Amino acid sequence: MTPVNQQVFHFVFTLLIGFIFGLIFDFYRIFRWLFKPKKFGTYLGDLFLWILLTALGFNLLLVSNLGEVRFYVFIGMGAGFALYYRFFSPGLTSFLRNICLEIMRWWRWIRAGLFLILRTIQKLVFALLGIISMALYQGLILGKVLCRCFRRIICRCLKFLLSLLPFKRNNLNTFL
Repeated sequence: MTPVNQQVFHFVFTLLIGFIFGLIFDFYRIFRWLFKPKKFGTYLGDLFLWILLTALGFNLLLVSNLGEVRFYVFIGMGAGFALYYRFFSPGLTSFLRNICLEIMRWWRWIRAGLFLILRTIQKLVFALLGIISMALYQGLILGKVLCRCFRRIICRCLKFLLSLLPFKRNNLNTFL
């Protein structure tokens, strides 16, 4: 027979397990409120939650009373969950929702600022590219002599590079 003080300890520990289950359930509720999953996502989330709670409850019971599942374990877990849900859940849920709303509000401001900065950089880059393309266009029309010189230099460089390859000299002239 287990001593009464040990049974009381096990019962208090099962109350704590129920309290932890309520806390995890509230975090899941906040997650669902924040991301609003569709029906299939809700099914997967519920399944994952129950698997997590089952594994956690089993491990905590192994730690506290070597995994003995008695009727007072279910009563303790249920009572712990009910106490948490009745007294702590409304305040914590409200607090977590306000934190999430505040984070989302700050994220909107940060995202708008980043968008403004990136948009300004984009406009500057496009303006610079426009100026460069206009200068090149004017240079092609007005400075055909420079273009011929650059073409000669590029052709000579290509001939030199092709001369390094193991081809016959006659074949090189057909390319350039």
